[in-house]
Amino acid sequence: MPNYCTNHLTISVPVARLQALKDALVGPADWAAPYQPASYERAPVLSLHDQLAYTAFLQTDPAVLRAEFQKHHPLRPDWMPVSLHDIEQWYWHQHGLKAKDDTPEIVPFSVVRLMPWTGFEEFQQFFPGHLNAQGWWVPNPSNDRGWRDLRHDRLGVKWPPGNITLKDDPVAPIDGRTRLIISYITPWGPLVDLSFLQPVLVEHDAKAVLIWDEEDNNCGVFWVDPSNGVYEAYEHSREEGIYVQALDEDGQEMVFSVLDETALIERVQDELTGLDFVPVIRDPQ
Repeated sequence: MPNYCTNHLTISVPVARLQALKDALVGPADWAAPYQPASYERAPVLSLHDQLAYTAFLQTDPAVLRAEFQKHHPLRPDWMPVSLHDIEQWYWHQHGLKAKDDTPEIVPFSVVRLMPWTGFEEFQQFFPGHLNAQGWWVPNPSNDRGWRDLRHDRLGVKWPPGNITLKDDPVAPIDGRTRLIISYITPWGPLVDLSFLQPVLVEHDAKAVLIWDEEDNNCGVFWVDPSNGVYEAYEHSREEGIYVQALDEDGQEMVFSVLDETALIERVQDELTGLDFVPVIRDPQ
C-alpha cells in the first residue's frame, strides 16, 4: 500500500455561483476505456439456459449491439470503440449473472470531467489496438500499461483522487463570497499540476488554494487565481519549522513529526500573492 497524501482544496467563489460550480465539478471518478479483464478474473459459470441465451444475444448485428451499449453508457465519448468484453460485462450485469456494475462511479470532484479525453488519437497513445472485421475493439498484446501511463501523464500519480468529500463553508459569506472545501487523498504525493482548474475557476469567478501533506513529512501549496494571472506552487519539508515533534499515541518514547497547521497557514498567507481568503487544512465539522 502507498503512503497517502492528504489534500485540502479551498475554493473562493461568489455565493451566487456556488451551486453552478458544484455542478461543474461532478463527474466520473476515472477515464472511460474499453473493458479488459484482469488475468485473475473468471467468467461466471452459466447454466445451459443462460449459455443459449447469451449465444443468441451475440447473434445480434454488432453495430446494433454497439449502439445499444453506447445508449446505456452516455458518459463514454461517442468516438470510443467498444470491445466484446464491454458487451459481455454489460450483458452479465443486466441479467444478474455478475455482481460487478459496469457503470462509472460518480464523484463530487471529478478530475476526469475537468481533463476529458481529447479524442481517438490521444486514446490510441495509451490504449493501442485495432478494430476487427466485425468492428470490435481488440487491444494490442503489448497494451498492459494504459491505465497507469494515462493517470501518470494527466495527474502525476497512480490513481485519481479518492475518499473525496465536499463541504460548504461553515463561516458566513464575506463580501458576497464563500468557500467550497474539498478534501481527498492521492497515492504518495499530490497532483503535479493544478492548471486544469483554471477554466472552471474563470467560468465561476473563483480562485483556489490546495494544501497537501505527505506522510513522509513534506507538504506544499498551489495557488490558482486565473483572474489575476496567478499560478504559484511551493513545497516545504520537515526542516522548515512547519513540523513539530510529538510522542506516539501511547505516549511512548518514540518521537515523530506532525504538521503544525497554524504555522503552515501563516506561511501560506505570507507567501501567496494577493491571497484574500483563509484556506482550510482540516475538514470543517
